[in-house]
Amino acid sequence: MNEHTNKLLNTLMVPELRKMLITKSKNKLSAFCNDLHPASVAEFLEPLENQEQWQLLSMLDGDLRSDIFSYFEPERQLQIAEIISDKELTDLLEDMSPDERTDLFQSLDEQRQDLLYPSIARAERLDIKKLSAFEDDMVGSIMTTDYIAINQETTVSKALETIRRLAPSRETVYYTYIINDDRVLVGVVSLKDLILAPGFDTLKNIMQGSIKYILATSDREEAGALVKQYDFLALPVVDTEKHIVGIVTVDDIVDILEEEATEDFYQLAAVGEQMNYHRDNIFKIAAARIKWLVLLIMVGYISIWILNQNQDVFKQIIALTFFIPLLIGAGGNAGAQTTTIVIRSIATGELKQSDMWLVLRRELQVGLIIGLVLGLLMGGGALLVESSQFDIAINLALTVGLSVMILVFVAKALGCILPMSLEKAGIDPALISTPMIACIIDITGILIYINIAKIVFGI
Repeated sequence: MNEHTNKLLNTLMVPELRKMLITKSKNKLSAFCNDLHPASVAEFLEPLENQEQWQLLSMLDGDLRSDIFSYFEPERQLQIAEIISDKELTDLLEDMSPDERTDLFQSLDEQRQDLLYPSIARAERLDIKKLSAFEDDMVGSIMTTDYIAINQETTVSKALETIRRLAPSRETVYYTYIINDDRVLVGVVSLKDLILAPGFDTLKNIMQGSIKYILATSDREEAGALVKQYDFLALPVVDTEKHIVGIVTVDDIVDILEEEATEDFYQLAAVGEQMNYHRDNIFKIAAARIKWLVLLIMVGYISIWILNQNQDVFKQIIALTFFIPLLIGAGGNAGAQTTTIVIRSIATGELKQSDMWLVLRRELQVGLIIGLVLGLLMGGGALLVESSQFDIAINLALTVGLSVMILVFVAKALGCILPMSLEKAGIDPALISTPMIACIIDITGILIYINIAKIVFGI
């Protein structure tokens, strides 16, 4: 079904859901929610008011309620949290998964956090404290502590009994992480291997000892790269002494990759932070974008100043002004192409710092080819523009052609060097937005154009 059909179906269900609410049809509501995926239930509840949503969720058991609640948008979760009692919110937090519980708790105001914290069960409090200690861009901030870890000396039959007992409270049971007596991660075994192994065998004999893991303090994008490369359903998270402290599941990685990709796209387009057309007002959207545009205008004034300082050149050869838009457009587009490709390759892990000189060499080769083609094309166009005076036409064609070739070459170099240099310095390379790189290349292009014109025309 398409999005329009889904919205229509959700709207049509509203009267039925409200009827369940009025009649307090708990059994009917439970059957409806159990027959659907929690994400689908959350979509059906979307048109309802916050109070109505919570009244319906309150009629469900704790696990189902928290599963559905987790698929609400963060803003909606916070709105509901603000209208329910402290006891209801405490029960909800205790039923949620550790990472989602921490996210919701941190979004509350400090006064309510202080009020709720003592009433939350001790295990859940420790989870909140542990996960809250990590910065937002660290793996630890997105991990969950709902994993299964068993000692390597345990037999397969005992391990399966443990998994059956713990499975209802764990986020995934596809992997069992193997630890030694010091709780150091030493291996992993899949559920399939456990089922097929003899019951008397020990885990250390059937586990995979070569295991990929990630530090809790690592950048969360690194976790995404590992999960993508090895097709993991979950990735173990360890501390500096290799003690397992949590796992990152593939659903969290998908959310992170989407968030990072969206952030990069917004930065590349120089439109500020991500906006919601349904929630944010037009003034907030405009404010986020205008600061970048003002900055770009200020940078653009440098180009105007350079042109003003060299207006004698253009007064003597008026035809030179005709090609300024084409020149800076070609350079800006060439630089933006390289910048976009390089930033994308860095984000996906395709390019490393060790690849910088390889990438630069390849881009310069590409720039040389493109520059030659565009130089010949625009040089030929210059001959047609100034066809009345042959000597001026030749000089104009030479100036335009050389300028384009050099500018495209330089643009490709800058489009490669700038984002990779930022990456090396530990700064998000997406900060070199497409409009910003275009402004830098505009200034460079005008300087190249003017100086080549002075040399060719002897001005």
